[in-house]
Amino acid sequence: MNINNFSSSIARAEKSIDILRNIQHEEVQHYAIDLATQFNEFKEGGEALIKEGKILKIGIVGQVKAGKSSFLNSLMFDGESILPKASTPMTAGLTVLEYGDNNCFEVEYYDTNEWKEFVELDKLYQKVEKEVRANKDFQGAPESFILKEVQKRTNDTQQSAHELLTRCSGNARQKIGAGTETVPFSDVNRLQTTLNQYVGAEGEYTSVVKSLYIHLHDERLKDIRIVDTPGVNDPIVSRENRTHQFLHSCHGVFFLSSASRFFDSKDMSFMNTRIGNKGVGTVVLLASKYDSVLQDLGLQLRGTQHEGDLEYADDLAQRNLKKRFEENRQQLENRNVNIQFDTTSGISYSIATKKESEWDEVEANVVKQMKAFYPDAFSSIDEANDTFLMLANVEEIKNKYLDATFIKDKDSIIRHKMSEYFISSTQQICSILNDAKERVCNRLNELNSVELEDLHTQLKAQDHLFECIKGDITKAIGKFQNSMKGKVKELYERIPSPQMYSVPTMNKEVEVSHKGEFWGTNTLSFPATVLDTNGLKQLVIDQVENYTNCWQKEWSNYFRESKKQLFDTFCSSITQFSEQTTNLKFSDSYYRNLMETVLDEIDSFKVLSLKAKKEELLNRIANYCDSQDLDLTNLQMECKKSGVQAQLNDTAKSICNQAQKRVQQEFKPYIDEVKAEADQCAKAISDKMEDLKARSTEKLKDAGKDYIEKLEEDIKNKQSTQSKLEEAQKIIETISNLINE
Repeated sequence: MNINNFSSSIARAEKSIDILRNIQHEEVQHYAIDLATQFNEFKEGGEALIKEGKILKIGIVGQVKAGKSSFLNSLMFDGESILPKASTPMTAGLTVLEYGDNNCFEVEYYDTNEWKEFVELDKLYQKVEKEVRANKDFQGAPESFILKEVQKRTNDTQQSAHELLTRCSGNARQKIGAGTETVPFSDVNRLQTTLNQYVGAEGEYTSVVKSLYIHLHDERLKDIRIVDTPGVNDPIVSRENRTHQFLHSCHGVFFLSSASRFFDSKDMSFMNTRIGNKGVGTVVLLASKYDSVLQDLGLQLRGTQHEGDLEYADDLAQRNLKKRFEENRQQLENRNVNIQFDTTSGISYSIATKKESEWDEVEANVVKQMKAFYPDAFSSIDEANDTFLMLANVEEIKNKYLDATFIKDKDSIIRHKMSEYFISSTQQICSILNDAKERVCNRLNELNSVELEDLHTQLKAQDHLFECIKGDITKAIGKFQNSMKGKVKELYERIPSPQMYSVPTMNKEVEVSHKGEFWGTNTLSFPATVLDTNGLKQLVIDQVENYTNCWQKEWSNYFRESKKQLFDTFCSSITQFSEQTTNLKFSDSYYRNLMETVLDEIDSFKVLSLKAKKEELLNRIANYCDSQDLDLTNLQMECKKSGVQAQLNDTAKSICNQAQKRVQQEFKPYIDEVKAEADQCAKAISDKMEDLKARSTEKLKDAGKDYIEKLEEDIKNKQSTQSKLEEAQKIIETISNLINE
């Protein structure tokens, strides 16, 4: 099935499925329902792709504060801050930019059910906050300490829900459940002012806005839809689902990854789970905030032969980023995604396109730093503007990627997306069809090879079989239980624990207030080797993710192999028994299915529940790192200038040493929690298996009896049943042919 015959093939397949659903047989009905559900999803997705076949959908994705809105402002609005920057994950809504005959934007508000969920989550947050404030150990503690303690004990969704409700004004609350609202605007400047009210960091209605659709009368947007998505791990579930749906139909993305923590584990995870398996064929991976890396290098190059050499620093930064990109690229699950690498700096573009009087405090500081590190490249206003435009790289991105990669190859990109969608969808349907073919065929064989009187013999024979192999099953289960007792301890001792032997550092200019020579105080910048908090966060994430994944992999492998041994023991016992009797009429697959049914109860323990514990640890580390940044901000020292450098070095070193100890201390309880979770799963499995050991024969008899009773009913109505199954067989084959044509 392809785009050319999609409509006709779907229509014929739906007729065949309707006929299949009308066949009154339990086995057939089961697969008819599965096929109807899968075909409906396939049809809706395919029709949406065909309907919007001429529209190229481009996503702007990346973590919170990766500079997505700034990038889109540079790309489409010449650097003007038309799209407000999100100050928190809560305010990072999904924004769709597309062509419209008339300028307007549509605001979609949260519905009442979604808001009720936020209210319940906020109650959990408030409960924790109340407990913290009532704790005698925290009496008299600063408010900042109290809030950090609350954050340690709550998760992202609870914190976001609390922020939503706290910031929701009376006027905003009236919008909940209002659906969508259309707001016209006359020009782009007017849009900027109005948008701030709805999605700006301090906007009146921001807390209740789910998504935003901007229709702009701009010829550049004809046949293009650009979507600015929330951050990679959006704490608002409903928005996360909306982003997920968009990526499912997205043709290509600009993936922004902050240059200071470029292409880290979160980015890798997003690439594998949200992009690589969604048919997104083209990804432009941009190292954003590129100026920050050059500032760091500028400080590191002081006192070397390359001090002040922007060209050398640029080349070094590019090589380092490309190296990290190539190393991590090898770990991607889908190697067919076309990934192109480049750099960008939204703040550089903003600086270059504004007058000096219009720079904000952050922009002015960037200019100051870049001039200090690379004076030759910023010797005049014109040269500085040219340099910042070069670092922004916006025109290159427009020409090379937006125009040449996406728009020029628009038709082939859309065809690729459709092809990938059709391939993945048909594979899912074919899997159901193949399973249905096998089951219906087996049922027909049983119907034709087993006589009615044989069923009673079969029932007695298999009852006898289950009694005979009960000892083998009991022995196998006991072996499984005994190995389970020592497995957790063995994994605990064998899997390397996360260790913090040293912490990452960086060279930085630190402002210090110190005594003047005669009176008063002076504030000057001093160089220091300080804790690289972003690097530390990433190091912790990598170690914790690796440790957790090792446990999950080892546990899953052990569970799968142990369960397989039970099956092998069971099947071996049946084979040995069947060699001694001719009374058994059914194949091993029948008994294997019975055993599957009996063992389904333990499948819920094949994965360790570590997500919440892991997130709590990472949140604590992140909060701690953020607090260390503050310790080196606006330092005040009771000494004169001559003594500042030594004291600053001691302070920075002390912070690094404390960070190393603190992180290692945080690792210990998590390691214990992982073992405790594994112990709990092992005990739960052992308890289930103990029950199975006592009731295995009874459970297998019940499952077998149920199957034979249904087969007996079919044999009693053999002619009618055979006719139904043969008709179902033909219809399934017809649907298979339609899918594969």
